[in-house]
Amino acid sequence: MKLADWVDEVKATGGVPESDQDTLAAITSAAALCWAEIDRMGDPRSEIVQLGVKWMAAFMVSCARHGETDFREILVPAEHQQDVFRREAMRNRGVIAKILTEAALASPRLFNSAVSATGVHRPDASSGRGKNRGG
Repeated sequence: MKLADWVDEVKATGGVPESDQDTLAAITSAAALCWAEIDRMGDPRSEIVQLGVKWMAAFMVSCARHGETDFREILVPAEHQQDVFRREAMRNRGVIAKILTEAALASPRLFNSAVSATGVHRPDASSGRGKNRGG
């Protein structure tokens, strides 16, 4: 399952409830999927990757919860990605808001390195198509 597919499937089942327990469970699930994709690609785990996974998992949960932002907006590297995280942070409260705000306020270099480290900008090698992006 790809990251974007996870978001779509969670949305289709009603999204992520607002409780802290459900939020943490969803973050854990999204992070596990990110790690599985990183491992599948054979990339090493580093502090930058850990940060990227935390940010990406929170973004996935927020997209699945609110449905206002299309997760696919961040699949192609662009200068506006931190703005997408900033807007998404404002839709949330608690841990999701905190994580997304951290990503939005990071230096652009750190943000780009961390998000790219999750593999979200790579072509999907398993499908044989370079156009299907988003781990």
